[in-house]
Amino acid sequence: MRYLLIIPKNAFTFKGKLHYKIILLIVTTALISSCSKMKKEEGPLGETIDLIFTVDGVDSDITAPNLKASANSDNYVLLPADKKTNQGSFTKNDVIFSIQSDQRKDTSGFEHLLNTDLKNKRELYAATVPMKNDTKYRLLVYTSSNALVASVEVTAGQQQHITVTSGSTYKWYAYSYNTTTPIPAPNPSSPVVTTPTTTPLLYASGTIIPTANGTKLPILFKHQLNQFQIEIKESSGFRAILNTTGEFINADAIKTSTFNILTAAKSPLTSANITKLNFVTEVEAGVVKRVARYYTAQEDVASFGVKIDSLNIQYKVNDPRLLTEDELPGNGYTTFAFGTDPYYKKGYVLKGTMLVSFTLPRMRIAPFSNSNASNGYRLAPATAAGKFLRTASNFGLGSQYVSIAQLDIDAPSTGNLATRTSTGWNRFKTLMSNPANYPDILIIANWYNYLNDECWDLVKDYIDAGGNVFYTHDEPDGVYEKYAQRGIGNILGQTVSMSDISEYAGVYKFTDTPSGAGDEVILNGPFGDARSYHWGQDRIGTGYINGYTGSDVIIYSTHSQNYKAPSPQGMCFFRHKSKSFFFVGDGGFYLNEKVIAVTTTHEDPFRINPTTVFPILQGYGYPGATGSPAAGTSAGGFQIANSIVFGNIISWMLNRAHYHGINRN
Repeated sequence: MRYLLIIPKNAFTFKGKLHYKIILLIVTTALISSCSKMKKEEGPLGETIDLIFTVDGVDSDITAPNLKASANSDNYVLLPADKKTNQGSFTKNDVIFSIQSDQRKDTSGFEHLLNTDLKNKRELYAATVPMKNDTKYRLLVYTSSNALVASVEVTAGQQQHITVTSGSTYKWYAYSYNTTTPIPAPNPSSPVVTTPTTTPLLYASGTIIPTANGTKLPILFKHQLNQFQIEIKESSGFRAILNTTGEFINADAIKTSTFNILTAAKSPLTSANITKLNFVTEVEAGVVKRVARYYTAQEDVASFGVKIDSLNIQYKVNDPRLLTEDELPGNGYTTFAFGTDPYYKKGYVLKGTMLVSFTLPRMRIAPFSNSNASNGYRLAPATAAGKFLRTASNFGLGSQYVSIAQLDIDAPSTGNLATRTSTGWNRFKTLMSNPANYPDILIIANWYNYLNDECWDLVKDYIDAGGNVFYTHDEPDGVYEKYAQRGIGNILGQTVSMSDISEYAGVYKFTDTPSGAGDEVILNGPFGDARSYHWGQDRIGTGYINGYTGSDVIIYSTHSQNYKAPSPQGMCFFRHKSKSFFFVGDGGFYLNEKVIAVTTTHEDPFRINPTTVFPILQGYGYPGATGSPAAGTSAGGFQIANSIVFGNIISWMLNRAHYHGINRN
């Protein structure tokens, strides 16, 4: 290797003196050293050298997935029409099955991706994911004339050295079942394996001409089978699936084949003759579900059917309930359909979900607030939130969102009219002093009114008895701020303070903290997935709880997006982890006195479709101020989901009241 190096004499000077000879000497020495090193690494062809195999990962061929592609309802507002997964709901007595089908690329071994924050998911999905260490794979290396060089079992995370001859061509093949189980050596002259039915089959192959000692060859595996996944779970977030028995309707649903390691061909397809489903227990977001997984060599799969023979469900906290096929909708028969796009599904997961829910008994919501009956704080029938809750397709018998025999909501009256005086406090005491009259849900909107210490003690008594409180706080001042921070501090178990920040038509994320972002049972409930969206504040100021240092709350929001963050940051939307207490620092979170279409971007943030009375997203908020997280965003540039999250919270509270019960003694 030769280099021509030209350096002008005037290229390097220092205080008039020439230094190009020194520079020339240094550069020439470096080049000689580099050439010497290169020649040493390559060596002459025909030498015995080490070829090193390493696992680069498993390529699932996936691009950024639709992160909103999990829906619980046909009217799911955040899902494009062509992405809906529901195939229908089936009811028998008080049991409801919602059937969902979903297909996606297999990400077996990529579980850590699912725990990554939303911001990084798209980047990670586009990259190769490492195979887990200690996973076994079998490596076969042949010469170009098909003479076996090596057949070894390798463990991922370790380098495998194969002695080869430099300059020669080698063919290599690798396969794995993505487990730590040893892999026997196949017949080297005709290496074949029978495709498994309970694990993936990963495969990679290629050719290489090594020229230097220590040449590294990274292996990138790909899935060769399709995974059938059957998932049985309950929709409310409370009831565990304790046990499940079932079977494939067709014993030929799972196919095996002979897999040729040299050609990657699968043939012929034969029935694995699997009937009984082997369900295992898994936990997702705190919910216990039952899952069965099988792998088939067949690629052109459009559907498969199962029959659930029995379900044992923790119906109430102390009351398990066994459902046999006679009590199941359709006697337990279900078909999951995936269509023919794509027609061949090698490397796909075909997931069928049976979402179980129950019709709730008659239940009651008690609102307590001030102002006239028409503005929505007390859920009057002619207001958006009041009509939303009273619409049977949302909360009613046979609803696919919340099936309930009857939902009673106390109408606005003097009995639930709050004031800033003892008149209002006495009304609240009448409402909440007798446990026998406890509602299933208590909604308090603090707007130019307040509860005194005795009232807050009654709130805590109700919560400790298993009650559910949704509390919205508006316009704190020196008087009732003192009462609220004492009452809320007692619920949280430590002293806290309150502050009011002027954030007119502010907008807030639901996911300011990891605990909030991970609370799918609230943010991704029956009325939709709000995690990518905001909630809107209805004028004036926002209340913040400050100084909380415990770990018993799930915090959704800590600051606005269109105003500078307050200092110190507090909590303006949170819930207690074990007690059913929600705090929103805006009395108008669920406010909208209209049931017609609303287009304003700075008030009445509870939005519904006036025809279907179903939650919708709409643009909202003042422009992003200079220095705010969303500086430069125009007015109405934030999609708000107040109505979606409010519906999810009410659904969760009703199910909690039924599952745990409220002590009314």
